[in-house]
Amino acid sequence: MFSEDISLKKLDLHNFYTESVAEIHFMFSKCTSLEELNIDNFNTSKIKYFAGLFLGCKSLKKIDLSSFDTSNGTEFGGYYQWANVSGCVYSNCGMFSGCSSLTEIDLSNFDTSNAIYMGRMFEGCSNLVNVNLSSFDTSNVTSIGGMFSGCKSLNS
Repeated sequence: MFSEDISLKKLDLHNFYTESVAEIHFMFSKCTSLEELNIDNFNTSKIKYFAGLFLGCKSLKKIDLSSFDTSNGTEFGGYYQWANVSGCVYSNCGMFSGCSSLTEIDLSNFDTSNAIYMGRMFEGCSNLVNVNLSSFDTSNVTSIGGMFSGCKSLNS
């Protein structure tokens, strides 16, 4: 929906109706100038695909995902193909891949009991210092490779 909008700096979608939505992967991907995003009232209870959601949002400094219901989520990362104006693009991408300005992410509310793909979920988050994954259940995950690839600042 907003993918590759390189001029977008601020976006307030707190009143956005998402109750019937099943897929939001790549929704904000490559929004390279996006600094502020309000999605705190998103109803994500039916969403299965979160991969690439914030892919390449290198200017995003903070994101509040405390209201996200990820209990039906199966894909948070992996290997994908999607179409853009130049044709098909193949990419290893995770939910936060390339979010190099993020310093911390609290995902303690994430229910990942149905997750299958988490590969490269935080790849390239070079300034990420803290990630709270205390609620993560990876018992069904089949792809987790490169989950923290390039996270050179990660402490905990």
